[in-house]
Amino acid sequence: MSPAADAAIVDLPYGHRDDPEGLEGLAALAARWIAATPDGSLREELGWHTRHRLEAHVSSFSYWTAMGDLGRLAGHYESRFGGPATRQLAGLREAQTRLLRNRSGNLYLRMLDTIETAASGKVHCGPLGDVESMARVSAKDVKEYLDRCRETGIDVHYASGAPLGPVVHRSDAANPWRGGLVTAPVPGETSARVAVRLPLRADTLPDGALPLLVESLGTGAEGRLIRLLRGARGLAYGVAALSWDEGAGGASVGGYALVDPGRVAETATLLLDLVREALCQPVSAELADAAVRCRTLLLVQADEPFGAVADRRRRARGELPLGRLAEAVAERAEEGLDLGVPDSAPPAVAVTGEVRPDQLSRLESLT
Repeated sequence: MSPAADAAIVDLPYGHRDDPEGLEGLAALAARWIAATPDGSLREELGWHTRHRLEAHVSSFSYWTAMGDLGRLAGHYESRFGGPATRQLAGLREAQTRLLRNRSGNLYLRMLDTIETAASGKVHCGPLGDVESMARVSAKDVKEYLDRCRETGIDVHYASGAPLGPVVHRSDAANPWRGGLVTAPVPGETSARVAVRLPLRADTLPDGALPLLVESLGTGAEGRLIRLLRGARGLAYGVAALSWDEGAGGASVGGYALVDPGRVAETATLLLDLVREALCQPVSAELADAAVRCRTLLLVQADEPFGAVADRRRRARGELPLGRLAEAVAERAEEGLDLGVPDSAPPAVAVTGEVRPDQLSRLESLT
């Protein structure tokens, strides 16, 4: 049996944005419980590779084994869906608290939480919740979350063959957009991370447009942001483009930079200008080069251990498989980009780290 046939992805239909108010971190704790294997048998006896991704509206578990025994998955899930005992939940909470502590010290992740707050207008404490919200999650809450997942429908995707049960499709509601400025000072930090974000209109996003846009701005050492902010102006120590799935066919795009606090407002202004300029790009050598880089990254993903089953999952969710998405990227490069931002939507701007008073008024004028 080929490795591709020995892979599966199990999707629970609720992610971290579905956590009830006051119980942030519930989906993450439930995922930690499901992933736990008390005797280690799934990994040690069968040599399984596992991966978990907690997204906004799905909690996704990937499995791969060279031994060809995915039949044990059903038994594993059956044993975990009874939920943890109170004493077991305490251990899960302790492990998640350690992870949360490490996450809170990561200023890049803190920047992502801050720009999320700026975009939605709601304080975002991250997918793990915080210490207080995790302490409120009971074993009963975890059990009810798992029961709700079962009632709604759990999707099981194999690299080949039919799923275990009927696939239940859900249409995610669009995430609210507010925009504005949010600052998050970090005591002792002598630099600043500035991020900007713009919503895109769903009706202007043909297949392949968003990944091509992000790559043209720059996900690595090439692209407009790093060339113009770091190379040409020497403003930033680090720069990258970012994108977010807004649900219901929409998306948002932006970028961030690590800068000296005295240049935060200048950097935010340039980031917004460069992102807006990138939305409308004619056919060019620059866009063609970005398409080559983007297609390469997509095709590399297709060759990874979970590539085949991830493509099956994409098709089941009504998304393009990676090979077809790579083709769509090339087609967009041949046509150029003509994307739009809703006229009434203000940008989201976030700064984490040192924020100087002389920069605030200039930042506020951007939103």
